[in-house]
Amino acid sequence: MIAPCGLDCSVCIARLGKNPPYPGCWSDGEGKPEHCARLCKIAFYEHRRNLDDGYCDKCRHYPCGHILGMEEKYQHEYPMKESLMNNLSEMRRLGMDVFWGNENAK
Repeated sequence: MIAPCGLDCSVCIARLGKNPPYPGCWSDGEGKPEHCARLCKIAFYEHRRNLDDGYCDKCRHYPCGHILGMEEKYQHEYPMKESLMNNLSEMRRLGMDVFWGNENAK
């Protein structure tokens, strides 16, 4: 549920407002909000598609102006105080299972 930019799709208001919630940025476009399905600059960024795992933090341009702008927006304009850059950093440091609290997952 971590989007390529580092946002946690599991806490997205647009996603949660769907019944059933769409599965996040890595899914196909079915059921996604317009922004995620067609307008997101990161989802359709050509350089990101060439990265091994598709996450922005592996891009040679990271953090770009778009990421920094989103970081500012989500840190100050949203109640969850989401940090996409911290999510990516912690995901890399801990590994995905520990990051999600599934340390016993195989």
